[in-house]
Amino acid sequence: MSAFRLQIPGIDTSRVNKIEAITVTPKSVNPGMDLSRQPANSLAGKGLHPAGAPTVSSLVILIPQASVQPFQQWLATAPTSTKSASIDYLGLDMMPLWETLSLQGLSITKISTVPGPAANGIVRSRVEMTIGGIQLVSRP
Repeated sequence: MSAFRLQIPGIDTSRVNKIEAITVTPKSVNPGMDLSRQPANSLAGKGLHPAGAPTVSSLVILIPQASVQPFQQWLATAPTSTKSASIDYLGLDMMPLWETLSLQGLSITKISTVPGPAANGIVRSRVEMTIGGIQLVSRP
């Protein structure tokens, strides 16, 4: 995704320049069966239903190292501080399109410097956050 807006209340996210892929994997009642490519209505007809909450990968973002301070402050309070966030998909006019990804229960777990040479002279930081809940919200 090349046009997005990440918003985390209380954190300046205007300098986020990359969001790595978020993977959502449903849990099934039959652990050996891959339900990830099955439509939900076809599962019900077979007596199969995803069981429990899906497994969600971490939210990983890249930011210039000069903008990492608010994330470091959050990390210092991480065991007791969770946040919500939203990711808007933007159109060519930089206005939100039809969907927003709503993230709940974010907990920051790690901040590291991106290895290798600085891109365009800018050293980047990688910020990792666990996601407690996720929902795709359609716009009217």
